[in-house]
Amino acid sequence: MNQYQYQQSNKREGLQKKDNGRQAGQGILEYMIIIALVGLAIVVIVNLMQPVIGNVFSNFVERARVAPPELVGFTRVPPGPTNTPVPGSTLTIVINGQGTVTKNPDPPQPGNWVTLTAVPAPGWVFAGWGDDLSGTNNPAAILLDTDKTVSALFVEQTFTLTVNVIGNGSVTITPNQASYNNGTVVTLQAVPTSGFVFITWAGDLTGSAATQQLTMNSDKNVQAIFQVSCYPLTTAVSPANWGTVNVSPAPNCDGNRYTHGTVVTLAATPATGRLFSEWSGSLSATSNPINLAMLGPRSVTANFLLQQFTLTTNVVGNGTISVSPNATTYPWGSTAQLTAVPNPGVIFLGWSGDLTGTANPATLTFDSNKTVTASFQNICYPLTTAVSPINGGNVTMTPSSSPGCNPNHYHYNQAVTLTANPATGYSFSNWSGGASGTNATTTVTIQGNTSVTANFQPLCYPLTISVNPNGAGTINASPAPNCAGNTYAHNTVVNLTASANLGYAFANWSGAASGSSSSTSVTITGAASVTGNFTPVTSVLLIVGNPSSLTTADTAIRNRLQALNLDVRLVDDNNVGSYNPTGAALIVVAPSVNATTYGSAFNNTAIPLILMQRNLASNLRLGSNPGNITNITEIDMVSTNSSHPLAAGRSGRTAVYNSNGTTGDIRNLGSGALPIAYARGQTSRFTIVGYPAGAAMTSGTAPAKRVGFFLEFANTYNTNGGALFDAAVNWSLSN
Repeated sequence: MNQYQYQQSNKREGLQKKDNGRQAGQGILEYMIIIALVGLAIVVIVNLMQPVIGNVFSNFVERARVAPPELVGFTRVPPGPTNTPVPGSTLTIVINGQGTVTKNPDPPQPGNWVTLTAVPAPGWVFAGWGDDLSGTNNPAAILLDTDKTVSALFVEQTFTLTVNVIGNGSVTITPNQASYNNGTVVTLQAVPTSGFVFITWAGDLTGSAATQQLTMNSDKNVQAIFQVSCYPLTTAVSPANWGTVNVSPAPNCDGNRYTHGTVVTLAATPATGRLFSEWSGSLSATSNPINLAMLGPRSVTANFLLQQFTLTTNVVGNGTISVSPNATTYPWGSTAQLTAVPNPGVIFLGWSGDLTGTANPATLTFDSNKTVTASFQNICYPLTTAVSPINGGNVTMTPSSSPGCNPNHYHYNQAVTLTANPATGYSFSNWSGGASGTNATTTVTIQGNTSVTANFQPLCYPLTISVNPNGAGTINASPAPNCAGNTYAHNTVVNLTASANLGYAFANWSGAASGSSSSTSVTITGAASVTGNFTPVTSVLLIVGNPSSLTTADTAIRNRLQALNLDVRLVDDNNVGSYNPTGAALIVVAPSVNATTYGSAFNNTAIPLILMQRNLASNLRLGSNPGNITNITEIDMVSTNSSHPLAAGRSGRTAVYNSNGTTGDIRNLGSGALPIAYARGQTSRFTIVGYPAGAAMTSGTAPAKRVGFFLEFANTYNTNGGALFDAAVNWSLSN
């Protein structure tokens, strides 16, 4: 009895007990009221629960094999599950492989017992349930009391293929597998072994085609049948009736054929006056008799010739013999014309053997095998050598002559090696006459009287000059090359002077020269190579009024820069407009520069610049209104920038000269300026000003660091003045 039946039974028993317990005094009205109340309660409960469980339990009742009598009329009220079903429970079916699953009821409702039936696709079989259902029962039932997932596994149906071979052969199976999925098409190819042929297929495959296709829709069994081959042998004679062919043994298959591998012996017998020549067709040989293995159909012809004679020709010396007609053999009584053909530089002497005399050409008649010899003799040609100039050297010849010839005489096509040997102070130039080229050793092939001249010239050698690293400087050579081909005559003295480009200093010479002086000399006694080696340095362009007549301040500035291990290059202020500063790390404009001549040079150059000529401040955009104070030794440091590197650690009023001098100044600085020092007592007139790269100047921005440094009397700097100058240089060169 299920839970539903149990509940209904309890209800009926309760009613019955109440009826039996009633007292006789109870009236019909009371009984009817109770019945009405119970009925009303049932109706209310059923109506409230029907949206959730009515359909589920009605489906269960409808699927029951036997409906209990008490359920008649209550098919929409389901029996209660063991656990209360979760409203909205779903059933998810997952298919692995190929097939479908049917559900009963479909769609299922929460609380249903759902019967699932796995239906495999053609060629597939059901393998089992997974997830919330297990086992292999099909169909199987599951209670939908919560969300459930059921997976059905289908696997492909497979079949086996068995192949048997009858006779000698094999079968190629593609694809070759232990088992096959339903519908797989398999290609079978019958491959007979040598000496066998394929006859037919049997079993689950028929036909005589060697290659067949088989569809695997069940287990298959196939037989391939082979049998031994038999081949015909045909013999013939050419020309007809010039001989016969005997074959042994007799045919051993089907009366007129031979089984595969049978070895037969063929013997050719020529007719009178004929000679056996060769076999053709399935045989290509001259042996007689000969064996032939029957490995297939064979057709053999025995070829015969008339009796023939041979002609053997020999040559003594350098020449050939021309024969007409030129045949391998000649029939009896036939003739041939022989012509002796001497090579160039050779003469014919005569015949010997089966032909004599000096007639050329000569006729020979064949009545037997013949041997003829033609004798030739070489001509000897003179080889004359000369040298130019007469004392330039000599020539040797190898070999000194050809066999049988006088010295310096050679046979036609004799190769003679000539070697030019220059005298001291000369070099070989080239060959002329019967030889050419510039190699001192050459080969001459003699084809007649020959004359050769060896030409010499005075010794000249190349001098290779290079700079390391490339572009670091230049090297001047004096004098210029004095031989052809940009070379120097033997023992020429060449003076070399090295000049370093900006950013480099001369280090030393290597190769054919040595030393660290920028000037040296090389004596040319052979091919020479000289390298001028340079080393990277920090180069400073010091712009001055006159490089050839430096002021005492210019000299002091140069010496100060050199003391900082800087490479100082002096530049005349007249040349700054066309001067290329590439490679320089710093530009210093000395107080001696003429402001008018200088103009605005290097205004936008991305190289740090220290300006000491105050009258150029406007041109270089550092400030304006230049002025100066004379007879003074001190400046005032700007307290707000006393910690800046340009201040060199100085503060307050600072003495910069050992004796009275002049300090320049500028006004109206750009907004990006770093004021470092004032002119003494003048807080709006600046003696030392710095502009970092990119800082705003009086117009535009600084393309690199700029310093206005107007301590003009560099020759009287004290310790402070020198330290401030060094600080300006070091800050300008710092990253």
